[in-house]
Amino acid sequence: MEITQELVKYLFDYRKDGYLINKNPKTRRCKRGAIAGCLSKRNDGDRWILYINGRLYFRYRIIFLYHNGYLPKLIDHKNHITTDDRIENLRAATDTQNVRNRTSAKGSSSQYLGVSAIPKSKKNKFFSRVRSNGITIHLGCFDSERDAALAYNKKAIELHGEFANLNRIK
Repeated sequence: MEITQELVKYLFDYRKDGYLINKNPKTRRCKRGAIAGCLSKRNDGDRWILYINGRLYFRYRIIFLYHNGYLPKLIDHKNHITTDDRIENLRAATDTQNVRNRTSAKGSSSQYLGVSAIPKSKKNKFFSRVRSNGITIHLGCFDSERDAALAYNKKAIELHGEFANLNRIK
């Protein structure tokens, strides 16, 4: 059985904080008025899950369907917090757009996305680069990590628009 917006609205009420509330539970384990689903701990980020007609769904997908009436291939969390399923934090995305909204890799030589320390540089120089459509664009060499991050942000906005993942610069 295909999941529909009509079914989702029959089963759940949406709260503005991103939770779904059981409205018409189909099992005894689910209580009317209780928060639907449970938190699943995952290597790639925690996510809320729930079952509908014996099939597992991520809560954010059900919330998107509840509000928009369709399920896109990918749904992106704008603020990168995978447990923040408020509708204003969710948007349909393509594979390319979703990759553009990634966070900085753990263990990188810089705290900023798109910035790397120049190896063995005695003057602590940094370079900046951004990828778009499979092409790496080198933005130059900078005297400070902050300046390299600012250059990345500027180019990322130009290339990726609303899906640009910008550095929060201190």
